[in-house]
Amino acid sequence: MNLRNKTLLVISLTVLSCLLGLYLIARLILLASFEQIEHRKIQLQTEQVKALLAHEAEDLSLVSATLKHILATNSQLLARAATSILPQYIARNPDIDLIAIIDDQSGDIELAQTSFLNERQGAGIETWRPTLQQLPDGVQGLLMVKHQPWLVTSNHMPTLNGHKRLLLARLIDTAELDKINAAVGSKVQVTAETNKQTSVSWPSRDLIRSSIPLEDALGQPTLSLTLQNETEILASGRQSVGLFLVAATISGLILLVIGLLLQETLLFRRLLVLIKELRNIGQTDITGQRVTVIGKDELSELAQAINQGLENLENSHRLVRENEQQLDELVEAIPDLVCFKDAQGRWRRINHNGLHLIGLDKNEVIGKTNEEVANHNHRHSAGNSLALALQESSSKDPDIKASGIQTRFEIEVDFGQGNRWLDMIKTPLFDTDSGEYKGMVVLGRDITDSKLYQEAKLFKQVFMGSSEGIMITDPNSVILMVNTAFTRITGYPPEECLGHTPALLQSGVHNKAFYGKLWQSVRGQGFWEGEVWNRNRDGTVYAQRLTIDAVRDQGGRIINYIAILNDISESKAAEAIIERQASYDSLTGLPNRNLLQDRLEQEMAGTRRHDTQMAVVFIDLDKFKAVNDSLGHDHGDLLLKSVTERLQACVRQTDTVARLSGDEFVLILTNLTQGSDSNRVCEQVLAQLNMPFQLNAHKVHISGSLGIALYPGDADSPEALLKRADTAMYRAKKRGRSQYCYFALEMEEQAQSRAMLERDLRAALHLQQFTLHYQPVVDLASGTICGVEALLRWQHPERGFISPATFIPFAEQNGLIRELGEWVLWQACRDIADVRRRFPHLGYVAVNVSARQWRLQDMSALVGQVLNSTGLPAQQLVLEITEQSFIDDLAFVSRELRSLQLMDVRVLLDDFGTGYSSLSYLKRLPVHGLKIDRSFIHDVTEHPEGAALVRATLAIADSMKLAVVAEGVETSQQRDWLLGEDVRHAQGYLYARPMPLDELLALLEATHGRLTITEQPLQVVSG
Repeated sequence: MNLRNKTLLVISLTVLSCLLGLYLIARLILLASFEQIEHRKIQLQTEQVKALLAHEAEDLSLVSATLKHILATNSQLLARAATSILPQYIARNPDIDLIAIIDDQSGDIELAQTSFLNERQGAGIETWRPTLQQLPDGVQGLLMVKHQPWLVTSNHMPTLNGHKRLLLARLIDTAELDKINAAVGSKVQVTAETNKQTSVSWPSRDLIRSSIPLEDALGQPTLSLTLQNETEILASGRQSVGLFLVAATISGLILLVIGLLLQETLLFRRLLVLIKELRNIGQTDITGQRVTVIGKDELSELAQAINQGLENLENSHRLVRENEQQLDELVEAIPDLVCFKDAQGRWRRINHNGLHLIGLDKNEVIGKTNEEVANHNHRHSAGNSLALALQESSSKDPDIKASGIQTRFEIEVDFGQGNRWLDMIKTPLFDTDSGEYKGMVVLGRDITDSKLYQEAKLFKQVFMGSSEGIMITDPNSVILMVNTAFTRITGYPPEECLGHTPALLQSGVHNKAFYGKLWQSVRGQGFWEGEVWNRNRDGTVYAQRLTIDAVRDQGGRIINYIAILNDISESKAAEAIIERQASYDSLTGLPNRNLLQDRLEQEMAGTRRHDTQMAVVFIDLDKFKAVNDSLGHDHGDLLLKSVTERLQACVRQTDTVARLSGDEFVLILTNLTQGSDSNRVCEQVLAQLNMPFQLNAHKVHISGSLGIALYPGDADSPEALLKRADTAMYRAKKRGRSQYCYFALEMEEQAQSRAMLERDLRAALHLQQFTLHYQPVVDLASGTICGVEALLRWQHPERGFISPATFIPFAEQNGLIRELGEWVLWQACRDIADVRRRFPHLGYVAVNVSARQWRLQDMSALVGQVLNSTGLPAQQLVLEITEQSFIDDLAFVSRELRSLQLMDVRVLLDDFGTGYSSLSYLKRLPVHGLKIDRSFIHDVTEHPEGAALVRATLAIADSMKLAVVAEGVETSQQRDWLLGEDVRHAQGYLYARPMPLDELLALLEATHGRLTITEQPLQVVSG
């Protein structure tokens, strides 16, 4: 749609809108005014109709009052009313159409008289009967009966025969309505609504809008007085409004035509001329072109503005051409490649230097994509390289477009005269407003010279900085170049080796055949790699790792040799050290377990070949651990070295001395005629070990236990031979140490028994097969129980009762004593804590602590944890230790005992007198008392020597303020003797055997009434 049609449409719509507005104004305002005026007139007429009807009703009421008075005062007249009074009254009063007398109580109609007219109209008394029975007293007004309007009045009338109601009614017929029409000056009709949906009219059903609602005498249904001449009044008003609208429409159309003519004359013709001139200018060069300016209105101002725009556009085009020319000159002056690619990847511009750089003509690239240029140039080898480079470059375009950032990369191209390196920069271009991708600027610079320089510089740095020696020769093996590492390894500076052959490095170790195979491999396979022995500048021969590679040109001719060499003297020495460490003990230099295994296999084979015998002696140093712990590991190492020297002095050179681990050594004695030939060596070894060792400022004494196994009599494998020698060694150690013992089969059985015992012991710990028995400690004077000793018992499910003397030493050897002793401490403290809740005066519980247990765990920490958890008071716990617990490390055990002393835990020295019984130990150890061993108590009444020993012990305890407990009291004589020596506490079968916890509880319960059980701590022996 052109501008003319659009303007015409706008003007037409404007005129039509105005006409529509006029119509709405006329319809809503003028016509509404007419209707309001006429409605007011109708309301006034309605009020007149109501007043007339009210006046008629009053007249009827007066007549009813007169008749009521006549009938009520004369009963005879009331009797004749039906025959003479009522007909006469109706005849004399033509305005009355119905008279009726109604009984108030029954509602029956007693008398009724209607006019002939009413009978003719069908309004007989039967028609009235339902209505009369509903009328209340005192009703006056309109009433519809069978769709006919009546004026009615009803009055109460007392008589001698009861209360009656007198009803008078007059029909409002057509004549009556004519009187009303004449009075109000309008045509009136009466209608009645029988329900909310249906209207019934009389005398006509043609109803119009305006009607005046009136209630009937009963209050329902609604009566309406309708004025039928309202339609004529409203029609006259609408006709006047219509004439006004027609006149306004004709005027509007005339104005529309006039406006269109003026628009065509003053605007569109000149506008068409302006458009034609602009089209002509657009089809030619705008230089000097202008449009015609006519008049001095807005359209002429538009033409002037267009001319100004044309002038500015002309200036802009001139500047663009100048800038493009300058840009072309600038791009052509750039020595690098500069090109522009559009959004489809086609080359739109490229400078001359760029074409020269890639070796193509302008018509080979402009308008083409990289793929099309590559396909066009793939036939030649140089073109093929360029095609690959272009494809590689274009493969990056999608990522550059997606990222929107400048990207820099390098490509390598072969242009037929060697490879060239290009440094490429691609920058994507986007519309600043829409963000649409427009194309890409590509820059490329030849960096081949820089690349070659960097590679040469890097090669020199790598060549000279390499830690490996590098030597480059010509095809005739003349040295051309060496690096710094070569000089460092060989000692030859460049000036002394350049121009010479590598023969100056030969050591003479290798013969000509070796070098012939070397060069045959280099020339045939292109390389050789291996170890050679060369000589450096100072004449030292050293091991060298050498790699030689042949360098060939494109024709396959050898043009250079490159040798890479490393001095591997240190690695060779390290390998020797590692090999020795793998086979020899680092401390003593003796063969270790690995080499011992090989020596055993070799010697066993030699023994079989020569039909001789061989002995394996397993040596374990006694008391080595005490030296190591007391003097330190440094002195322990010195002791091991000294033992090594003495052992080597006891054997022949053909024999072997090896160290297995720790303080264990093995001798292999070969070429024996009989097994007893090893006795002499073993006796020498024992003699040497028994001699004191001087370790710096310390002189120590140790011994050794030796076990001997013979081949082929005792075993047929190195492992079995070592195992049986070890078994024999344990037998020697068990016999008292510092002796040797030959293997016997019963030892194997004992070893198996020990293994079984270890397995069962571990299972017993896991399955909780151990129990505690408690033996009371009594006061000798009163017989009261002052404490108990916890004793461990093991009832094996298959082997029965196993004595603690059997499994306790074994548990100490393999370390199970820690877990076992910990369980005893926990269980004893829990049990006695529970017992003391029932018998609070029970004294202490004594728990035995193994010598190994002090070393295996922190006893003070364990005791503190147990006491805190069980709630047993620290004063009620007594730990019993033996001399063996502290004999190896007195200082350590002393510190532990002092920690327990600070916790109020008491310690007894058990089995006193059976060991060293050193008084210095008693002086230095914070113990609270002694336990005299049962072996001494047994002799006090039979042997004077035994009694003397006990008296001496008691004297020591008395002097050191130590408590004494005698154990193993079995007779009353022993008890009396002890009482005579002022010994207060004892335990033994005389009083009670060790018993389970439940029996202890029963004993305490049974003796409660007879014996006084008091909390009596250990007392020191007084004077």
